[in-house]
Amino acid sequence: MIQRHFVRILLLLGIFSLGVSIFMAVRQSAFRSMSYGHLKCLGTACNMYSEDHNGRFPPMENAEVTRSALAPYIASTGNDLWQVPGQPGVFYQPNPALSRKKRDVIEDYDQAILLYEPAEHLSPGYGRRVAYVDGKAQFVASADWAATAAKSGMPLAEGNKKEVFWDLVIQEGTALLGWEMLAIAVVLWATSRLTRKR
Repeated sequence: MIQRHFVRILLLLGIFSLGVSIFMAVRQSAFRSMSYGHLKCLGTACNMYSEDHNGRFPPMENAEVTRSALAPYIASTGNDLWQVPGQPGVFYQPNPALSRKKRDVIEDYDQAILLYEPAEHLSPGYGRRVAYVDGKAQFVASADWAATAAKSGMPLAEGNKKEVFWDLVIQEGTALLGWEMLAIAVVLWATSRLTRKR
């Protein structure tokens, strides 16, 4: 009798674990979609600023300066478009290489990064999301980040050190998928034990 209750508890724990995994996956997907939307809005605001200022981008030395320059171009929606969704206190960063630069001077609009997620908080999926000068928002894999950032003239010295640390954290994070497999195995085992006893 005690063994039967133990099997039932294991079954419930396995189902709960799978439910949490599914919830977290859906939540991350929602954050990802929100992030793309925020980046597109901020990119549009940068381009509107440049149209009003003889084709020059706003001051982009740091996020605070860029944020105040773009404030008139961003409608107040109650949401902070500068905050990375799901990461409280983490804000998108501007590319300082484009600070006050004329838009006409930029050769490849589709490859010049305008705004990006900071290195300290990499997106799930081994990379980060960025907004380009041409207005698109896209995911850049960690393996491609150095080359993509270099094309945009971004400084990488500090980011690379943090990237190495977070790559290790992400590698450890992939072990969590093992927990999902374990939960499935527990559910299957517990179900077979309960049905065999009858």
